[in-house]
Amino acid sequence: MIRIQIEIPIKRTIDLEEDKDIFKKGDWVIEGYATTLGNNANGCRFTEEALQQVADGFKEYTTLLFNHDDNRPIGKIVYAKNDGEGVWIKAVISKTEKDIWAKCQDGTIDKFSIGYDAMTRIVSEDVGIIEEIVSAFIYEASLVPVPAQSKAKAVLTYIYK
Repeated sequence: MIRIQIEIPIKRTIDLEEDKDIFKKGDWVIEGYATTLGNNANGCRFTEEALQQVADGFKEYTTLLFNHDDNRPIGKIVYAKNDGEGVWIKAVISKTEKDIWAKCQDGTIDKFSIGYDAMTRIVSEDVGIIEEIVSAFIYEASLVPVPAQSKAKAVLTYIYK
């Protein structure tokens, strides 16, 4: 049996004018979906309203962790937007995290995951039994090797110039 893995890129427009107010020259930047619409491995999905709460929450809770470890902050979220498909974030990796940065660049670590408390949940049976998160309190995002939401992927890494 022959296996072929195909990566389908997410097309993004980078707004250099917008980014000049966020980044400093030499920043290690990683971008991607912190979470998306759709079912995750835990049998949950966010509603569009909850996704907006997640994006808004990153204005206050900006620490980027490694693998949800409160004792392992590795960067800072500097931008978050609900684009209708998910919450797109831009984060700066700390210069003290050379190993993490190298793994981000080579694709070893290329997923995001979020830490949240579901404030309101409903059970939806339209596509099987799925728990819909209608309202959520977000408190962190992490770079992880294995996320609950498979589409929560870090797709861009670059050094801001």
